[in-house]
Formats: sequence, C-alpha cells, structure tokens
Amino acid sequence: MVFLLAAALQEAIDDHALEAKLTAEGERLAAAAEAPASKLIEQLTRTSHAAALPAPADKDLSPAELYVRCRDSVVIVGGAYRCDNCPRWHTAVGTAFAVAGGDLFATNYHVINNPMAAVFVALTREGKPAPVTEVLAASRARDAAIVRIPGAGLRPLPLKAGAPVGANVSAIGHPGNRFFSFTRGAISRYRIHGHGEEKPVWLQVTADAGIGSSGGPVLDDRGNVVGMVASTQPVNAEGGGKGSVQMVFKDCVPAEAIRALLTEPGPKR
Repeated sequence: MVFLLAAALQEAIDDHALEAKLTAEGERLAAAAEAPASKLIEQLTRTSHAAALPAPADKDLSPAELYVRCRDSVVIVGGAYRCDNCPRWHTAVGTAFAVAGGDLFATNYHVINNPMAAVFVALTREGKPAPVTEVLAASRARDAAIVRIPGAGLRPLPLKAGAPVGANVSAIGHPGNRFFSFTRGAISRYRIHGHGEEKPVWLQVTADAGIGSSGGPVLDDRGNVVGMVASTQPVNAEGGGKGSVQMVFKDCVPAEAIRALLTEPGPKR
C-alpha cells in the first residue's frame, strides 16, 4: 500500500505549479520581446515545410504503456497575455506534440491565431519552458499548424493515416488546465467539415476533450498519431437550455491533414 501511494505521488501532476511557471515564463519572454506572437500569426500563411518523419510504430501497447510512451512528447502551449481587468498576466492554454526533429510540433491553427497573445510559450511535463519561435506551415481550413519550439528536444510521435471507424483511440491534452490528462474512446465517424470550396475531412472520437485539449494527439494503440483534437460539438435536447446536453462530439484533424503540411526533405548535397 505504501509503495502504491509513493508511485501515485511520483506520477501526480501539480497543475497550479505548471500554470504558474507557464505564465511567469510568458511574462518574461514578453518583457524581453522574444518571438512576439504577432510575428507568428503573420507566418500562418506558410503552407509547407520539409521534415523527416519517424516511421509508424507496429507494436501494440496497453493503455498504461501507451501513456508512459507518449506523454513526454506532448507539451503545454500558452498564449501569454496581459489581462484588461487586472495587472496580472494570464495564459490561454492549448496542446502541441512533437512530430519531427525534436523541435517541430503540431498544434491547431486556432491555438496560434490568437491576437490577444503577446508571446507563445511551451512547457514540458517536467516543467521545462521553451518559446514558440516560428510557424513553419499552417492551414486555416484544416485547423493545423507546424511550429518550432527550439530546445524542447522531445521524441517525435509518428503519424499514421487511415485509422478505421471503431478503432480504439486515446488522447493526451490539458482540458480545463488539468495538464497531461489521458482519455480513451474510439473513432465514431469521419465527416466533411465546412461549406465552401475546400471541404476537408475530419474525424470524430468519443475520447473526452475540453478547452485546453486543442492540438493534443489522438493516438492508436501503438502510439501512432491518427488525429489531433480541434473542437467539441455538444448535442442538446430539443428546447435547449441549461442541463440539456445529451452528448458531445469531439472533432479532430486527421493525421493526413498534418502530414500534408510536411514534405519529404530533399537529397543532401
């Protein structure tokens, strides 16, 4: 019993400490005028970047093994801003995960497209901070972006397209600033997203997500990224009103859309 308690305490995450560190680092970066958010937002027009990607994994993992294997490839991303109602700094929290080279990360377009933010800062599960310095590629229609977080040095997660409806999936993210939360579910369907000329395909999952989960990886049972959390869509009972939510769909960017932002690197000269 003592051993189990000690193990649980070792795994326990101090949400308040991580949030305080994220905000303090954002304030520091803003004061130093490092990597201003306005520059990153301008770079959201970039459409592709060359990067070597890891091969998909082929060994099944238990949920516990999956979390341990993938959690350290995920970071908190915070858009730091000065509050209009008080003198303090705050952070709008999202999620990102390593996809290539240790410093290239995938997140949502909307996580970066935040004009309130002065800077964007990342924080690892161990509490190591790093600035988000550049947007390398992005798609508004597909709500996906590739950003550079130098110094993060995390193991990239492999991308894998074509996960079938009904497949088990897990998500890692920061819903409601409950950092590095792990949820389980399945792919419930694919759907056409949007009404204009460009009609990207999105996937929906039953693994729970909430505000702060945006940009988090959706993983198959081998630790391959099959999607990325983007938004939630509640279904309300007829008549609406408080307490009328019947279920919540979780919309996700499929791995294909992330992969489309990354081209194969050319031959070395």
